[in-house]
Amino acid sequence: MKTDEHPRGDKTLQRSTNLLIILLISAGVLYFAKELFVPVFLGIFLSLMLYPITAWLEKRHVPRVLAIFITFLLVSSIISGIIMFFSTHLIALFSDVNVFVAKLRAMKGESETWLTLHTPLTRKKIDAMLNQNTDLMGSAGSMFSSTVTSASGLLTTIAITMVYTFMFLVYRTSIRNFILLYFEGADKIRASHTLLEIQKVAQNYTFGLILVTLTVGTLNTIGLYFIGIDYPFLFGFFAAFLTIIPYIGTITGSVLPAAYAFLTYESHWKPALVIMLFFTVQQLEGNFISPKILGSRVSVNALFAFTALLVGGFFWGVPGMILSIPYTAMMKVVFCNIESLLKYGHLISDEFIDRDFGEFRVTQITQVNILKRRKNIK
Repeated sequence: MKTDEHPRGDKTLQRSTNLLIILLISAGVLYFAKELFVPVFLGIFLSLMLYPITAWLEKRHVPRVLAIFITFLLVSSIISGIIMFFSTHLIALFSDVNVFVAKLRAMKGESETWLTLHTPLTRKKIDAMLNQNTDLMGSAGSMFSSTVTSASGLLTTIAITMVYTFMFLVYRTSIRNFILLYFEGADKIRASHTLLEIQKVAQNYTFGLILVTLTVGTLNTIGLYFIGIDYPFLFGFFAAFLTIIPYIGTITGSVLPAAYAFLTYESHWKPALVIMLFFTVQQLEGNFISPKILGSRVSVNALFAFTALLVGGFFWGVPGMILSIPYTAMMKVVFCNIESLLKYGHLISDEFIDRDFGEFRVTQITQVNILKRRKNIK
């Protein structure tokens, strides 16, 4: 018995070591080659999102390439309309920039007066401290050039992403057949079913995100309107669109309306109400709206969703944060359709949070039996 256990333990240790090495190498490649992989993963996700439109057009005898062009044109028109709408309102908003500057100068003078009266600092010391930061103003040119460089890099990434999206949609049948060539019999049926589930996860996530954005934007707009803030629709839906970045987007989107209320209105209760409004909506979005709308569509528990968000942000920044939740949901689908990885699929899922081990074990055994029955299909 002992002679049998040691080789088995050695093999398990070797497999774990190999898996750890593969994960470390993969993490290094994804981090240092993000300029290559970000457009690829964005292209995959966008192609899964746009597939239903192109498939609908192809069923009506529209050639595949033309169907993809029509899909791109339709989506681009919608996005352009949204950008133009917000740009028009932003131009009107910042037309009063002189008022904001005057308000900031008055606040600066009041702050200096308060500091001289209530602290040991004198006016000369305060001016000296402010003058130490004049070099920041002198670096405006370098900041502008870095902004232009970042913008050009972003445009390049968008262009490459669009090319990948187009190619993935054109060659989707070849890619699917290539993947299925690695399987036979019941495994091929299961692999085909897994690919279908992955596609549905991406589409459900997109549709759910649209519903969350509309719900949060409507709540924000109604709240800002009754508070009496100008441009309630602009501020409300600007913050709602940032919910594409989970957990962080809603908080970030509240900064602009709160600052506007603070600089525009004399009373301090309006900025306070704006902050309270966005805090309340953020709590509703995080604890009720997103779990009910998105949670039922991607079925990823909050622990792994938040961890994936941090990991995605660390590796790829904002694109990684955007892609973290849908790709975690896709990974869960893959795990749940591979018998040896089924337990990891349950760990990521939110379906077993409130179940004890006995209930979990019964469900797991049932799932394994289902997989075994699929495997016996001829």
